Amino acid sequence: MEGWIAVGFNQRSAGMNGANMIIGYFSENDTTAFRDDVGRGHSHSEAGVSAVDRFHLIRSGGKTVFEFSYPVVFPSGEGYKVEEIIPGETYSLIVAMHRNSDNIGTQHSVRGAANFQVQP
Repeated sequence: MEGWIAVGFNQRSAGMNGANMIIGYFSENDTTAFRDDVGRGHSHSEAGVSAVDRFHLIRSGGKTVFEFSYPVVFPSGEGYKVEEIIPGETYSLIVAMHRNSDNIGTQHSVRGAANFQVQP
């Protein structure tokens, strides 16, 4: 894979509207970068305050590894539908990617979603 990749968290089955989305990509000078976005309808825009503590992105042998960490309480006032991840609750995990573009302004070429429950 050569393009951007994104992961988001939201209320159960809520899609991307109000999701906290982390987008990993390579910038024009080939350095790793990320953007912390808020889903807005069928679009998204950069959050005013990033929740990401650590970030790692690497490409090797046609594969991409994308890792990040952040607290279970999201920054307030950003418009996220989920304020925090609570053990025992069910949330949606959304994923999207573009197969060959690192321009995060391009629409995804692949997307998916799954509900998950946080174990105490």
